[in-house]
Amino acid sequence: MNKMNKEIVTIAAITGLMLLAAKKAAARSRSALGMNYDTLYHRFDPKYTPDEVQHRDFARFKEDGITLIRVGTYWAQIEPTSRGVYNDIHLGNIRHTIELANEYGIKTMLTAHTTWNNTWYVPTWADTIEYYDPYVAAHPEKYMTTAAWQAALTQDMSIIRNPNTRQAFLAMFTHCCEFFRGTPGLIAWNLNEPWWWPLDPLPELNGINQQESMISLIDEMNTISHQIGDVSFTCGFVSASSRYPGTNAWERDFAHDPRIRNLDIIGFNIYWHRMPQIETDLDKYAQDYAKWLAETKRNVATVKSWGKPLWVTETGGDGSGGYTHLNPDGTGWAPDDPRWWDDEGQLALYQQVIPLLESLKVNAIMPWSWRADSMVENPGLPGKSFNLAADALGNGRPAYYYFVRRLA
Repeated sequence: MNKMNKEIVTIAAITGLMLLAAKKAAARSRSALGMNYDTLYHRFDPKYTPDEVQHRDFARFKEDGITLIRVGTYWAQIEPTSRGVYNDIHLGNIRHTIELANEYGIKTMLTAHTTWNNTWYVPTWADTIEYYDPYVAAHPEKYMTTAAWQAALTQDMSIIRNPNTRQAFLAMFTHCCEFFRGTPGLIAWNLNEPWWWPLDPLPELNGINQQESMISLIDEMNTISHQIGDVSFTCGFVSASSRYPGTNAWERDFAHDPRIRNLDIIGFNIYWHRMPQIETDLDKYAQDYAKWLAETKRNVATVKSWGKPLWVTETGGDGSGGYTHLNPDGTGWAPDDPRWWDDEGQLALYQQVIPLLESLKVNAIMPWSWRADSMVENPGLPGKSFNLAADALGNGRPAYYYFVRRLA
């Protein structure tokens, strides 16, 4: 089967699976319901998250019409000690979760992460000059402390700025595709939030074009996912930014490249983090929202013009502070408003963004996120932040019930 025919068959299979799995939603031209699913320390380890917890969660999801989950994988956990030595016990725990979800008719998208500024993403053995980000290495003055500078050397954009880091990352991804090949219920891989900053040209990179480096990385992962993993591939692209309306990275960096159109699915992470109730300048808020809304609609229209399935791979709201509103002078972010430290703030954000996504008729919506295995922090304490779980008993927060009932 040639590549074009395979792509057509794959897209048809995915779309058919989504419509079959979410029959009720499809009959009403509604988006399929999904969820970003996580466990304590991202480990999916039965020591922390026993089977009965996952059975409980997946039974709830099935009852509430959720047919898709998105599960994160992190390089530092997959290849923790040295290059080429993989933690297949950890991968086996994730495979077990995929299989359990499949028992409830819930399909899984696995997510790999780019290497931007997070210790979950890059293993400690890569903290050597061989894997350093050359831009960061040239600018230690941009980082507040020695520790922050040291971490940034391999945890910023080294995946597209250092060929050694890139090849190590692709080798890890290849191993994962081989490991999960044939796993019942696994339907796709996803690269989360590919982006870079500062933009080109950067003389410190010795001729590396970051846009080409990132898009060719995506293209390679797409090929590996199909040829080795035998599943589809997509990205969770950052759509329009609620922090900086007018900065449409998807449109600027990706939408015009034909290799992006080769992806089976296009994924967008779509957030609007701001609410008029706590804005200090309502005129500026209205202007920013209008920009963001226009960019979001334009991005969705572009993907629909390609005839590709469009999944919202992340959306939601922070119910514990963090993203609030711009200061009156337009710089930075104002201190947390106490109204964001509760269910009300999260629900207000869902009531703003979910109807919009519904009106755009995207194929699937997958909020960030659900973890209900313990009341230990990391990541996303139940009842706080973006977590839609209210507690470790498997109860949902008001925003969860709003989401599933709105789209049921």
